[in-house]
Amino acid sequence: MLEKYRNRLEPPEPGRSIHLVCGGMEDIHIINASVVVINLTLQFLNPSKREDLIQRIFSGLVPGGILPLMEKPFTPELAMHHLQLEVYRQFKRENGYSDLRSARNGMPWKKC
Repeated sequence: MLEKYRNRLEPPEPGRSIHLVCGGMEDIHIINASVVVINLTLQFLNPSKREDLIQRIFSGLVPGGILPLMEKPFTPELAMHHLQLEVYRQFKRENGYSDLRSARNGMPWKKC
């Protein structure tokens, strides 16, 4: 998976670098980063570990660095939860994902 993504990247500007990492996010150490992106991943981490992870990432950012973060919203109200799931599944179908592929996306990732 990382190799496919690496092949899609344009070479970084001189003096810049891009590091792609295969591993558990709680084991990654961020040092001197300008940008760290967390995109729909915190949901797979135990809620009690999320704040610590975000603090460690923030500590590894350079001054002025950014942490764009996107996650699915959570609601304890069951009817709203089912509505969010259905809207999400419909979005995926409209963008070419089969129901089987979407279901597989909820399973643990294969090794990168």
